[in-house]
Amino acid sequence: MPNQVQIGAPAAPTELTVRQPMVQVRPTWSDDWGVIDYLEPLTWEQALAPTVTQARFRWAYGTITRPDAAEAVYAPGLDEMIGWFVRIIRQPAAQGQPATVLWTGQISASADHVGGDDIGGEPTGDEVVTARGLESILARQDVCQSHVEGVADALTIIDTLLPFNLRHRNGNSLMGNRSTAKVAGAYLFSADGELWSARDVAEYLLARFSPADMPFTLAGQLDNLDLVVRTFRGTWPTLFHALNAVIDRRRGLCWWVDASGGDPQVRVASVFDEPAAAGGSQVAPNTDLIDVVTTGAGSTARSVTIDRTLDAHYSRIEVRGEPIVICASVAVDGGTLAAGWSAAQQSAYEAGASAIQGYADLDTAVKAVRNDQARARDIYRPVFCRFAVPAAWAFTDRNGRNVAPSPRLDGTLDTAVNAGGFCHGKSFLRQLPLQVGRTYHTAAAPVLADASAGDEFVPPLVVARVPVSDEHAPYLPLDRLSECIPGAPSMPIRTLDGELGFEVTARPNYLLALNHWSGEPGTWPPQIDYDTIVATMAWESDQHVNCQVALPAAGNCPVARTLLIHVPDAELWWMPAGTVTDVSDSGDLLVTPADMVLRDDSEKLRIVAALARSWYGRVRRAVTVEMADLAAEWRPGAIVRQLHAAGRWYQIGTIVSRVRWDASSATTTVQTDFAELDFVAAAGVRP
Repeated sequence: MPNQVQIGAPAAPTELTVRQPMVQVRPTWSDDWGVIDYLEPLTWEQALAPTVTQARFRWAYGTITRPDAAEAVYAPGLDEMIGWFVRIIRQPAAQGQPATVLWTGQISASADHVGGDDIGGEPTGDEVVTARGLESILARQDVCQSHVEGVADALTIIDTLLPFNLRHRNGNSLMGNRSTAKVAGAYLFSADGELWSARDVAEYLLARFSPADMPFTLAGQLDNLDLVVRTFRGTWPTLFHALNAVIDRRRGLCWWVDASGGDPQVRVASVFDEPAAAGGSQVAPNTDLIDVVTTGAGSTARSVTIDRTLDAHYSRIEVRGEPIVICASVAVDGGTLAAGWSAAQQSAYEAGASAIQGYADLDTAVKAVRNDQARARDIYRPVFCRFAVPAAWAFTDRNGRNVAPSPRLDGTLDTAVNAGGFCHGKSFLRQLPLQVGRTYHTAAAPVLADASAGDEFVPPLVVARVPVSDEHAPYLPLDRLSECIPGAPSMPIRTLDGELGFEVTARPNYLLALNHWSGEPGTWPPQIDYDTIVATMAWESDQHVNCQVALPAAGNCPVARTLLIHVPDAELWWMPAGTVTDVSDSGDLLVTPADMVLRDDSEKLRIVAALARSWYGRVRRAVTVEMADLAAEWRPGAIVRQLHAAGRWYQIGTIVSRVRWDASSATTTVQTDFAELDFVAAAGVRP
């Protein structure tokens, strides 16, 4: 249940009015706090990171008669206190009760407002002292080493900055590099292979890089940090930058430094005010919820500003992943592959060296050598060897099946609808989404939620009938011919840049011209008919895997607007039935028995959509409240659920991001806001 705060009401457990603030200082963090009389706090603030808070104080120096003194005494300036720690406390209501710590920081600067000389010749004036919050200390702590598990599990420090978790080059999977056990309060980098969560990373950073004489610890709402498991690059200049990256507002998390209980704590809170589903996990809501009443007898609210912006209103959310990867077979026979050379090129290639002077007088063997030399020129590389989908390709495979399935709004595919596409400028991928050692022609392959860390993927498959006898011409992979037929040259496959095509590296080219050759003699006879070529290729389609949800229309979106969220690592790999994945020992084509989804990350899209809907599915407003008193019940990290003003309740649903106190005007200003959340990052949860 949220607490209800009545602004200006008599003091209650949820509201404490600040009595005369008191200032304490100490030279080092381990020293005792001591009161410094007459150091007057002017302003101070508390705020969520990445804001670095500050406080300002006034100190009168010179020969001065203090209010509670009978005679004037000399008060020196505070120059020597630069670097000291300072805190503002609320004096206890009764003797024996503890003081309330309102703000803690470190004196960072002072400015003299010189008034002149006093009667003794000493200068007089006011000194304005500036202190910065303890988060500024984190901004001065370098993150320049890695703490690893060395020999016999001992802690070893190296200069290389290691990433937390590794992403495998062939997929979206993570390889852990965290130790199994903690050492001195935090995990280490280790070959144990455990995955780092954001909580693990934050604890490691604070344990290893906090000042030795001033330990910072992690506190607050830590369960949501346990859910975030991803790669953190680890190349941060300071501890402050590192914590901002790990405890990220875009992920629905926030943090600030709290030293009200003694040693500084990095406190973590959720920006969600309601539970949000994230796959099999729940993103826990913030438990510090308040409802604010600004009206009524004795209200001290000076002004209430409620911001409304169109930026926070959407009628529909579309979560879009990567282009859908299609793996299918095309063939020259049937028209889904076409020759990638011109008739003029073929004619010149076949002519070879026949145009040179004295060619007719050469014997056949010499002609063959000279012809092959002439045909080795680079301009003839495409002849008989280069193939591409035809310009009018209808996005069908060698069997006439649709290879441009249409994505549905729930992240699945409608294979009956051909969505078409635009071929110009596209290239076949250099790897198929088929794993080495896995069989695809016997039964449906298991779905790959993520490509596993140790998997390798096969290159494009190009096969053709190769006559090995008068009676038998089995299908064989061209890039492994030497393994299939002793003495035969293998023909590597190269996918083309900027074209949905490939080139067979047959040298000489006319090895593929069986039944098509009418040229001058060469040193080899044509051996393979390129009409029998069948190629299994992969490419990115023009359709993306996506998920769409509509938002409630109850005043949330005055105009139709779509929020488009891109999930960069959400993939869908699909292969239709009849795709050639291998050849049998007898040279027959081995094909997939049914349509196969080889990888499906659409659940990630649904998680992101659910998080986005939980945030944008209700009205949220930023609010600024100014009060004519110094109120201590306000704190960053609390969520204002609703606010009562002008006779009605306003739905707010945003987090207190800054509280500023001004002692000179005896006012407190509270601001809430909401950053634009990165729901993709927020959904990076443990599977």
